[in-house]
Order: sequence, then C-alpha cells, then structure tokens
Amino acid sequence: MEIILSVILGIIVLVVIVLTITTVFLTIKLKEYKKKSEKIWEKFDNENIEQFEAMMGGVNAAAVCFDRNTFGMGLIQENEVYGEIAVQIKGNAAVILSLYMAPEHRREGGATLLLLEASAYAGMNETVDGFTVEFTEDLQADNGLKAFFEYCGFELTENPDITTYSLTLETLMGSPYLKEDGADYRLKTYAQLSHNEKNSLMQEPPFYMPMYVQENLIEPDVSFFLTENERILGCIVIVPEKDVLSVVWMKILPENYRALIDIMWSAGRAALDKYEGKKQIILPIISREANRLVNKLFGNSLVRIEKSYTGTMVFEEDE
Repeated sequence: MEIILSVILGIIVLVVIVLTITTVFLTIKLKEYKKKSEKIWEKFDNENIEQFEAMMGGVNAAAVCFDRNTFGMGLIQENEVYGEIAVQIKGNAAVILSLYMAPEHRREGGATLLLLEASAYAGMNETVDGFTVEFTEDLQADNGLKAFFEYCGFELTENPDITTYSLTLETLMGSPYLKEDGADYRLKTYAQLSHNEKNSLMQEPPFYMPMYVQENLIEPDVSFFLTENERILGCIVIVPEKDVLSVVWMKILPENYRALIDIMWSAGRAALDKYEGKKQIILPIISREANRLVNKLFGNSLVRIEKSYTGTMVFEEDE
C-alpha cells in the first residue's frame, strides 16, 4: 500500500513539475512576443521610408508617405526591416500596391499580420469595404503569392492575357515572321538617339517613358527606336539582368504597326551579335493584342514563366 501511495505521490510531483516548467516557458514566450510586437509594425513616414524603399518594387515611395490616400506599414525587429505593405485607397477599395517579406522571414505569419493591420487601418475609412490586388505568380520560383492570398480569403481570377514568356535568342531570330526585309533607315539604337530624341522620351506624349524604366539600366546597343524628325514613333527597350534580357517597354503608334517586326528583328540581331546567344529574352505581355501577336510570331517556342491574377477580399463587418 505504501508503495502504491509513493508511486501516486511521485506522479503528482512529476505532473506539478511539468506544469510549472510549461507555465514558466509559456510566460517567457508570451513576454518575448509582447516585447517583439511593440515594434512589429509601424506606418511609413519621411523618417523611415528609406528603410523600406528597396523592398517596394518600383512603388513611388514619396506617394506612400505624402499622398493622403496612400499608406504603408513595415515589419521591424531589432532594427532589421524584413517586410512591408503599401496600400492606396481608391473609391471603396484598398488597393494593395506592394507586399513583400524577406525570404528568411517567410511562413512566420508576418505577411498575415501586415494584411490584418492594413485592413484595420484602411477600414477606419467607412467608404472602404475591402482589398483588391493584382499580382504575378512566378511559375519557376513558386513565390507562393497565389496560395497566400487564397489562404487569406481572397477570391482570385486569372488574367490570361497578362503574362510573361521566355524564349531563346535563336528561337526569336528563327521565327519565319521575323526576317530582314531591309533595315528601316529610321531605326536607331538608344546609344544613337540624339539629345532631343532622348529628351522627348522624358516629356512628350505619346512616348513618355514609364517611371519604372530606369534610363541608366537600358541596354544601349540592343534597345531600338523608330524615329522621324527627332520624334519617337515606336520602340523596344531592353534591360540586361543576369542571364536574361528583359523587354521592359515596347510600344508602336498604330500607323507604324508594320515596323514593329523590323524593330524586333533589329533588337534580336543586335542581342545575338553582342551576347552570342547566351541570354534568354524575357517578354512581359499586358494586353490581348500583344499576346496574340507573340503567339503568332513564336508559337510553341514560348515558355510561360509567370501568371497574373486579380484578387478581391471584402472586410468583415464588426458585430
């Protein structure tokens, strides 16, 4: 009997010890989380925007700080910036302009926290009833955005005509539609543009260069422009990135549409000569017409590397 009582007493003591250790552990973790969460997010302003700007993927940092309809929030831990979200209020929607988490901090709940904080902040505007977002999913790297937004309750719709393809320089030049019919005398590389022609790209519609195109990154010998009387009539602007050449801007006036083939052939020929076929061409598509054209030109040689989605999520009403 005494042995049984001793065993029972021992079990009770062991349980008490385990419970005590568990309670202490949870208390410590709770204090750590509370301490961490004191600086888990903060609103962007002109004092801290530089810390987040590199993560924002081309979003106008000044607008995030000073446009009253735009705001941003970031994750900071021990002075380390590791996540951000930027949102613009448009009508009754909170449009997500950018959302980024440093790779080493993904799948820790930080992006969800940013989304919750941003929804609470945007929800203070009574006219806003939910989020909208447009994003691309990298089919090669699997960046997880589609799965994340679905997990957070977004309803997603694929945009089939907004996508990105890759193809080799040899494939591009091997298209039966792309052939040399005699170089158009009006074609110039970026390096050959006059001072006035370059200035026109900065200030004269309809060829006002988008803000996301950084002049210092343009490949000067492979980017081609159709010109006439120092006016730009069409172009293909290419930026070198590691092992690829990315087409960042391509445009042609309707009356010069046929010259687009000459522009693409000239760019492909120059790239093949300069890089000896060692780089892939990355071709983003933003319209149904452009999608039809590149599929006609290159068909099954195109490799789709990104898909585009539009998503919406309605905020839950407080009961």
